[in-house]
Amino acid sequence: MPTLLRELLHAPAAAAAAGVLILLALLALAASWIAASDPFDPANASLIDSMTPPAWLSEGSMTYLLGTDDQGRDILSTVLYGLRVSLAVGATSVLVSMTIGVSIGLLAGSAGGWLDSIFMRIVDIQLTIPSILLALMIDGVARVMISRELHSEIAIYTIILAIGVSNWPPFARVARSRTLVERNKEYVQAARIIGVVPVRILFRHILPNILAPILVIATIDLGLAILSESALSFLGVGMPPTQPSLGTLIRTGGNFLFSGSWWIFATPALALVLIVLSVNVFGDWLRDALNPKLRKRV
Repeated sequence: MPTLLRELLHAPAAAAAAGVLILLALLALAASWIAASDPFDPANASLIDSMTPPAWLSEGSMTYLLGTDDQGRDILSTVLYGLRVSLAVGATSVLVSMTIGVSIGLLAGSAGGWLDSIFMRIVDIQLTIPSILLALMIDGVARVMISRELHSEIAIYTIILAIGVSNWPPFARVARSRTLVERNKEYVQAARIIGVVPVRILFRHILPNILAPILVIATIDLGLAILSESALSFLGVGMPPTQPSLGTLIRTGGNFLFSGSWWIFATPALALVLIVLSVNVFGDWLRDALNPKLRKRV
């Protein structure tokens, strides 16, 4: 870890991306304290201040640095709250994908035979289905099975499950391929000889040695998960307006894009671009830094 940190400090682009990610995460966590008020509390709506431009424009106000929307809500506050939802959904869905994929990959790689073939054919089948379509299907099934009110209450959990279930195959493939390599090494053979149970060998000995490529996939998948959630919310099947993410805010702002109130759309869109770009830049650096063949060139 100290070596990676030193290498990160000598990679300006990756260090800047990591800094932006940490800053955005801190802003999201502290949204309740930083925001002037809860923008989604109807009591805080101020229609008289609706459509106020950002502070640097002629009609702007220093009270609303990034302007207000059609309901008089502070754009900066809405973006902070939306950022918190997007990051929470992205990180949790990646955790779900990683848990499912790594568990299946470990089991398939260690068992081999017919079990390995079945799991890998399932992976191949799921890879033929676009993840966004699979997420839409899962969300659609949830909407049919439960009432609209209940769906709105558990929307965040539905989206996490939908994205998590649709993105596990890459984790399974990498975990399987690395397990096939690790299971024949001497330390695993020694553990078997002394009577260590197979499950303990998998999770205590093999898993720590295959985490590096899995963490790289998780980092890059975070950006994809945030984009997937934003796409679902933009299509109107993601987070509800009462608990909006960046995608929901972008969808709402799109209605005012050509009416002159561009900041309602541009601010959450810029926040989304910034966080996904930072994740991708940091993920690319981490992939090279954890690759022994490329380590000297990072």
